[in-house]
Amino acid sequence: MVLINIGSSHNIIQPRLAKHLYLSTQPTPPFKVMVGNGAHILCQDYCPQVAISFQQQTFQVPLYLFLIEGVDVVLGLAWLRTLGPVQADFLIPSFTFNHHSMPITITGETLHNPTQASFHQGLSTLLQNFSQIFQQPHSLPPSQPHDHHIPLIASSNPVNIKPYRYPHSQKDTMTSLISPMLHDGIIKPNTSLFSSLVLLVKKKDGTWHFLLISRLLMRLLFMIISLFLQ
Repeated sequence: MVLINIGSSHNIIQPRLAKHLYLSTQPTPPFKVMVGNGAHILCQDYCPQVAISFQQQTFQVPLYLFLIEGVDVVLGLAWLRTLGPVQADFLIPSFTFNHHSMPITITGETLHNPTQASFHQGLSTLLQNFSQIFQQPHSLPPSQPHDHHIPLIASSNPVNIKPYRYPHSQKDTMTSLISPMLHDGIIKPNTSLFSSLVLLVKKKDGTWHFLLISRLLMRLLFMIISLFLQ
């Protein structure tokens, strides 16, 4: 994937792509370039002339080796300055320029609306028949004959630990998670001296999950419970 970026001062190529294409590299005086997240990346090598084709027209472009993410090649101002006058339409988006008296128009990829995933008919029927299982819970689970309690050592002293100061972003996340749970009755206010701290664990899908932690409290238990959040 090639990104044409007017905010980039240099032409860039991924080192892995240069290695895969067996491009000839040469050392260059080391210099640093600041990327979008504010970090500085060191460059020490470049490919002197790399052939890039647009509409049967070939450009010889020097590409510097930077370890970047998301794209394979970035064509920056160093290449755009060689094109001369350029007519751009950012609505499409596209831009047009002349190369050897021939007009060339480069059009970017259009955004595609995600399509709804299709399921096997048997799976769709199963999901419909048991739709109540996959709904968001708004109450406590049904009562069970077994009492899932954790016995503590008799006459244990309350856990005395310093309150943990959560970052503001995590505090907002916990508030957004706790408020609906309190409203639905899934949890209730607790002033117990044995209450544990809350650790937010970020999952792969971007959501947050609670994990109760207290090393001192775990010493008071008869058993050690391993909690694995999948």
